This record gives sequence, structure tokens and C-alpha cells, in this order.
Amino acid sequence: MGGPVSDKYPKWTFENRVWQDKAWGSDVTSFAWGQDGNQIYVGTSMIYGDGGLFAIDLPTRTARRMFPAGKFEMGFAYVIEIFEMDHRSSTLKFLVTKYPNAGGGSISEIQQLNVNH
Repeated sequence: MGGPVSDKYPKWTFENRVWQDKAWGSDVTSFAWGQDGNQIYVGTSMIYGDGGLFAIDLPTRTARRMFPAGKFEMGFAYVIEIFEMDHRSSTLKFLVTKYPNAGGGSISEIQQLNVNH
């Protein structure tokens, strides 16, 4: 049985139609579709995943971490939850919750990124 043929999605075939990466695919907390349907934005938790926010490019099967841009602050476990994708302004809004590894209360803050960068 052959797979669908598409110049737009050459990396996808009927036999190779599942793609998951440990950093962004193991502990998804939330997701949002990009305006053109070629991107999906994924929030993750550090329990089994990376704890970052990722942009997944479906046609090329590539992923990049969007947040945090550098290293995580040591001593915390992170959870990212996307709550709004504004397609007019290309702004993705998400909640970042940091849990101290030593216990205690969590720290949450709302962040936003322009996804056209």
C-alpha cells in the first residue's frame, strides 16, 4: 500500500507518518496551531519532557525551542501551558510555572512571544 504523495510534505509518507521527539513529545501540556497549519506550538513539562515551549515545523519535521531561549534556571522544574494563539498579531501567550526542586510554592508568570521570529 502506497502513501500519499505531496510536494508540500516530502518528509511524510504512509510508512513514516509518526514523529515524536523526547524533548517536546513526551510530556505535552498544551498546543496551538499556527495560522497556516504548517506549524504547531507545543508547551511541555519537565516531568518527562524538556519543560520548554517548542515550534514544530510539520513540512520539514524540524523543531526548535522557543522558550526559554537559554538555559533553565537551576533548582526549578518548569511547566509551560499555552493558553492563547492570536493569529492577527502572531502572538502566542503562555503560562510559565516554576516549581522549586526543594519543595515549597510555585511561581507563575504569563509570557508572550511573536511567532514570526
